[in-house]
Amino acid sequence: MADEVFDPIRKLIESRFKTWWDANGGGIPVEWDGVPFEQPEGKVWVRLVLLPGQGIQASIGSKKLEKQPGVAVVSIFTEKNSGTKTAFDLADKAAEAFRFQQLTDGTVVVAMEAPYVTRGNPADEFFTINLNAPYEAQHLTL
Repeated sequence: MADEVFDPIRKLIESRFKTWWDANGGGIPVEWDGVPFEQPEGKVWVRLVLLPGQGIQASIGSKKLEKQPGVAVVSIFTEKNSGTKTAFDLADKAAEAFRFQQLTDGTVVVAMEAPYVTRGNPADEFFTINLNAPYEAQHLTL
């Protein structure tokens, strides 16, 4: 299927994060979107979620350039009342996985941009921050 766009974007970003995190994440488990996961009680973990944005057609003519923006979000969960250092250290690690990376499978190109951190959802059991890595994917339809 020559016009697949969304699943290749997911595969490229998830693959990049998995490869990098397996080598650099210090054994901290990853919760993958849509995959069963057992939260480690009182421990640290991260979750990767993709938030696609509104796509646009960026060309006119028989060849169509499609741009698909989005954000890869790594939610970082640490023990509540243990300070913020661990969470921010992990945000720095996760940022290294994505910062200014160019990912491609030959049909789709994903350009990762400068990541930033936001506060996560307040939870009873964990302190959470989100590492947000914006991206823009491009796909040329012939």
